[in-house]
Amino acid sequence: MNVVEYSGGTQLSISGRFGVGSVRAVVAGYLRAPSIALASQGLGLIQLVALLARHGPTDATDCYLYFYNLGLLPVQIILVGVFYPMLINKTDVSKRFVDLYGAITPVLSVATIGLGMVWMLENGRQFNVVVQIGLLCGLNAFVQSIVWFRGICAEASGNPVWISGATLPASFFALVALALPLRDSLQTVVAMLLFMLLGSMALVVIQIRSYSVAGVVGEYRSDRASPVVNYWFLARSTTGYGAAVGIQSLSAQLPPAALTISSIPVKIVGATTTIFVNTLLPRLVHRNSTDELAGRPLLRYAVVTISLVSAIACIATFFLAGRYVLFVVIVAIWLIVSSISSVVTRFAMRYREPRQLVVTVAVPIGVLSLLWLTSLSSGFSVGAVICAYALVDGVTSAVLSRLMSYRWELWLSSILSFALGGLWLASIGHSQLFAV
Repeated sequence: MNVVEYSGGTQLSISGRFGVGSVRAVVAGYLRAPSIALASQGLGLIQLVALLARHGPTDATDCYLYFYNLGLLPVQIILVGVFYPMLINKTDVSKRFVDLYGAITPVLSVATIGLGMVWMLENGRQFNVVVQIGLLCGLNAFVQSIVWFRGICAEASGNPVWISGATLPASFFALVALALPLRDSLQTVVAMLLFMLLGSMALVVIQIRSYSVAGVVGEYRSDRASPVVNYWFLARSTTGYGAAVGIQSLSAQLPPAALTISSIPVKIVGATTTIFVNTLLPRLVHRNSTDELAGRPLLRYAVVTISLVSAIACIATFFLAGRYVLFVVIVAIWLIVSSISSVVTRFAMRYREPRQLVVTVAVPIGVLSLLWLTSLSSGFSVGAVICAYALVDGVTSAVLSRLMSYRWELWLSSILSFALGGLWLASIGHSQLFAV
């Protein structure tokens, strides 16, 4: 029997393949992270809806969503895509390794937003809007990078609680700001970003007072010199997350507010995957886990649940708002393949050699190239953008399911990927069906 101790003194007894222990241990160990993630993602969705309800999609909301996602790009590429896999993939890590990643990510987040500001100005966005929102997003990104770094260190040891609530204080403070009676969209977004900054800074203080990174990752430390980066993980991470930003950048060429509209399903899919999958997986796959099949029951439950909810949503949309039914169908498919991709990717990172994952590098590059070609046509629409996002997850989950010898995941991912391809073609030939 193994006993894993989490922050706050909670202990979870694990016996055999399935956990047994006190009711308090089960509730605290397994439900705390999903509950926090549900609150965090729920507040994030409410924040987005409240923001759009105040003044509608505008240049200010476009810039906010674009810069916010850009600020997370180094976090996703470096921390999620390289640092975390190296922690759980039996790689010896040193103090220098941990400190380097903790220091470089916030700086790169700010620099990435700087490049995004140049891009938005080149695409004719208003100078004062870009500068004000860009600078505040840069400050937010710097602090959020610290939050993510500390949360990922805890997650790699099997405790997903801190990463589950990474955006919870920021979203809560943002809703407070959105309640203020401000007269235009720019003022509203600026106030919201200032309040979000306060929330993130408060969370950093709480993290520092609650646990130390040295204590969390101490078991991974090695006196030997560890590699600064695993280039297989870096290649996969850079192309995957870079392609997501590329897709978002291409959507900036669409009419104003299209970027905001395409960001809504991104938020929905990210929130759902986090709540159903990412908060529970660290209990099943971490540096000391040994069972390659442990996550498949969780994945089956997630796919069945998401499929049922998605089917209800599609039927309801057909009768209540028929013009949006194709959007809902695409998002429904994306939710399923995203869940499969999240589970299979994490197990592949743990149980396969990093170089075996290089087969997925071509997927986002190919999808982004196809979207670029689509953007040159008169049929380019938001529908194509959402299909591109979903197809990256769909093909990736199929490829990695084949690598892990997961049969039903392979077949389901392949079928849904072909369906996404058909919807993409339909969006080009019948762009009026995807008008918003």
